[in-house]
Amino acid sequence: MRFLRGFFLSTKLLGSERRLVPLLLPLLLAIGMVLEFVDIESGRVIVSIPVGPNFGFAINYHHSVDHQPIYEFFRVGEDGSIYLEWTKFKSFGAGMGWWKGRGKLEDCGGWTCIKDINYRVGSFVMVVGAPGVDHTLTIRGREPFNFSKCCPHRKILVRVRHGEHQN
Repeated sequence: MRFLRGFFLSTKLLGSERRLVPLLLPLLLAIGMVLEFVDIESGRVIVSIPVGPNFGFAINYHHSVDHQPIYEFFRVGEDGSIYLEWTKFKSFGAGMGWWKGRGKLEDCGGWTCIKDINYRVGSFVMVVGAPGVDHTLTIRGREPFNFSKCCPHRKILVRVRHGEHQN
């Protein structure tokens, strides 16, 4: 067992299970929202985290064309929807851009940032890249799970489910 800043992370991968036990678990379970990363083909829950409103997480990866890092920052809303808050990347590569009226484009010390996006995505599908792409879940600056190592080229549903956390 490992401690990760008050959050419970249960990962089920190829029959193995790791748990990170929190101090906040009873409170988060009472709220009844769970952030899940689900393999669409098998239906297997790969990562499950009890969350509350305003819980933040990031998904980072390397762009498939220019191989530069990209960070996308999300939060769970009061309604249980997932919101894209802001993103940062090194350059406007293929597929990267800014939609006028969606956030503020800023220079962030050598990075391009789009802040204040606050776009409700609800749930979404993440198509996991190969190990060099490193699709990684980040919570409070720590990277507890790399999807590219466990399930490259898989479609992962990212959602918030209301109800009890499943081990």
